[in-house]
Amino acid sequence: MAEMEAENGVRSTYYFRCSKDGVFPKQAIRAIFGMGHEVGYHYECLSACGGDRSAALKGFEENLTTLRSIASCNTVSMHGAPLSRFSNQDLLIGVDLANHGLVADASLAFAHSQVAYFTDTGGTWNGGAGENFRDRVGLASGIYPTPASSEFSDWLNSYDNLVYVSTHPERWASTSIQFGVFLAKDRATALAKKAIYRYRRVLTHAH
Repeated sequence: MAEMEAENGVRSTYYFRCSKDGVFPKQAIRAIFGMGHEVGYHYECLSACGGDRSAALKGFEENLTTLRSIASCNTVSMHGAPLSRFSNQDLLIGVDLANHGLVADASLAFAHSQVAYFTDTGGTWNGGAGENFRDRVGLASGIYPTPASSEFSDWLNSYDNLVYVSTHPERWASTSIQFGVFLAKDRATALAKKAIYRYRRVLTHAH
């Protein structure tokens, strides 16, 4: 995907997660950064630390430093972690990103903006409750054709406001077999999300 974008003059931002030990995929990061794309940190520290904000901020700083030893990093974006009761987005609310040498958080920066947001989270464009718990950006400002529709190209060329497209490489396949595997995983995950969503609603009403 990064190669195709670079060949067509499109510059994107690729956000990378790290392992529990703080290890990033160096080869992929360097290759994508070398194509002219931006590289960012896809953080999930709050959910990984069980809601311990102090430990999460410490881990965030350490992982950011590690990523910057591989490539330049000016922005970050949270990982939804829908199976956790902790929202990673909460970690940086009220934090001065400039103190971390960051320009913006890719979600928080648009929290109060009218932006046409498209995401393939859950395996469907802009999936509803059960497929998409936390992957939401900005203020809803209308109903738009999705990137999968035939009208999207014409709409995009005529739209004169902010457009934000978020995609996940693991949801894109080059063969029918890959597509089947990815689709099965998404469907299984969606069922788990729906079960958790309903359980949380029951608990909320119970209290």
